[in-house]
Amino acid sequence: MRAPIFLALLLAPGLVVSCGLQPGDVQISQAREPGGPSQVTLPGVDVLLELGLDHLQGRRVGLLTNRTGRLRDGRRAIDLLWQAPEVDLVRLFSPEHGLRTDLEGRVQDGADGLTNLPVVSLYGQHRRPREEDLEDLDLVIFDLQDVGVRFYTYSTTLFYLLEACSDLKQKRPDRAPGVLILDRPNPLSSYGPRGPLSDPSRRSFICPADMPLMHGLTLGELALWRVAQQDLGVELEVVQLQHWDPASHWSETGLTWIAPSPNLRTPESALLYPMIGMLEASNLSVGRGTDEPFMRLGAAWLDGRALAQRLGARPLPGLSVEFLEFIPDSGPFQGEQCEGVQFQIVERMDLSPVESGLKLVRELIELGGAKFDWRRVDERLAHASTLERVRQQSAKDPGHWEVTWRSGLLRWRKGVRPYLLYPRSWE
Repeated sequence: MRAPIFLALLLAPGLVVSCGLQPGDVQISQAREPGGPSQVTLPGVDVLLELGLDHLQGRRVGLLTNRTGRLRDGRRAIDLLWQAPEVDLVRLFSPEHGLRTDLEGRVQDGADGLTNLPVVSLYGQHRRPREEDLEDLDLVIFDLQDVGVRFYTYSTTLFYLLEACSDLKQKRPDRAPGVLILDRPNPLSSYGPRGPLSDPSRRSFICPADMPLMHGLTLGELALWRVAQQDLGVELEVVQLQHWDPASHWSETGLTWIAPSPNLRTPESALLYPMIGMLEASNLSVGRGTDEPFMRLGAAWLDGRALAQRLGARPLPGLSVEFLEFIPDSGPFQGEQCEGVQFQIVERMDLSPVESGLKLVRELIELGGAKFDWRRVDERLAHASTLERVRQQSAKDPGHWEVTWRSGLLRWRKGVRPYLLYPRSWE
């Protein structure tokens, strides 16, 4: 068996390359390659356990996680670290939806029910860790399952953590913790980066950086890019996945899908999230309050049969569509009879989530007229020229909206290439 490999990457001028973490270093950790014919994907937390926890000895640790932060055997990362004699786990942090991923709206601080550790919510009164949350820590470990979409807020929470640690380091270099990311698969990675980069004026909690709607990276890779892009003075370590192919589907990883938020209940709903989630800011139901959110959409004002007929005449790649009536028990149109469509994935590799979302917008503009609040689609698309091009075209036109974002997407692919930890076909 090979010994564990530690690689330090030089990301910016003036940084020290070292096998030990020095101020400003970025370190990549890999476990040994396990033998045997069956190689299943190992999340970063499992790799950390293989590497051993001795390097955490004597360090006060915080953990930013939720219900998705688990080992392959189902144990929580919280319990692994809490029970390890080498680790002094003193505080938890939770993102949007809380520690159990079952909450909507603002989340209050609290305590973990099993360990009684305090939980600092980063989706409540504060969305960035405060100095008092960080100054008594030596390290913050980050373990969250993301879905690879710009407006899914876990990447923003990661950026805010990195920025908060960097800011504290500038003020009090002796009190700023490092960040250790336990990497996890991006369930949309097989499609590569897709969609427009956001307009520079559109920064918000759901649009944290100049990146495509589907960024194509893991959170570990995204962190490496962000630290370099912003020249952040944070000590960053990424524990890589083992035996993960970015071209693979979630079902090929052997990992159990744990809903990262209340309404992304299956890997299939994650695949359609860029398409349907793009429309959520408009006056549509995306299936919240039903048994299959993000696999359907509709509204009380919509002629669902007519939409199903339109999509039958101009199919969306990789999808079948059928008419549906439903009554949401929460969210938009709660308690109202809605008409719409139900989506079924028939050929996963043919999916084109961003482009199909824009085709839906075009069909709804023609079908719904003034009833459809299409302008609010840009709250998540965040690219006004693309939306204007969609609005001006007929639903019968072939689209070709990607011409409005092609140069930005090429710039993104080139810009993130130095920070890729796993081989990609689009490099």
